[in-house]
Amino acid sequence: MAIDKIGQRRQREVKAVTAQRTGYVIGVDVGTMSVRAGVFALDGTMVAHAVQPIQIARPRENFVEQSSDDIWEATGRAVRAAIANAGIRSEQVIGISYDATCSLVALGKDLRPIPVSPTGDPKWNIIVWVNYRRLKPTASCRHDKPVRGLSLRARPKPNLRIKRAELMSR
Repeated sequence: MAIDKIGQRRQREVKAVTAQRTGYVIGVDVGTMSVRAGVFALDGTMVAHAVQPIQIARPRENFVEQSSDDIWEATGRAVRAAIANAGIRSEQVIGISYDATCSLVALGKDLRPIPVSPTGDPKWNIIVWVNYRRLKPTASCRHDKPVRGLSLRARPKPNLRIKRAELMSR
């Protein structure tokens, strides 16, 4: 009974705050193949959305790479398209939330891309989570002989502590 009253009171508080505010919020989700942006009213209703593809490179077997510049540009295009699709002005956006797939992004001290590709092209500075370039070295590890500091998983992921030269040569 007490929980019901607290829940009802909380709902009234949320409605009161929402009624006092005007504007929209944007949710951005960066996945493996695309960036998705949605415009939402403050009550949670999606008003509009947009999707922009992300480039992906596979320079060798088990290598999967992306470009942080490409993702950033696709994010901007998706957000601008979602705002246009919603028929609102950017000044009406009062908040934004950003979520991204976990991958390794290589940037230098100057925040410029560092290549992770065997091609040496600095455009490709992300090792995507589905990358298996370290599959053979990881497969040589055995569950019955643990290696200090190594976590074995069902699906091996890249060893993030390897040197840049090693990344490009394997």
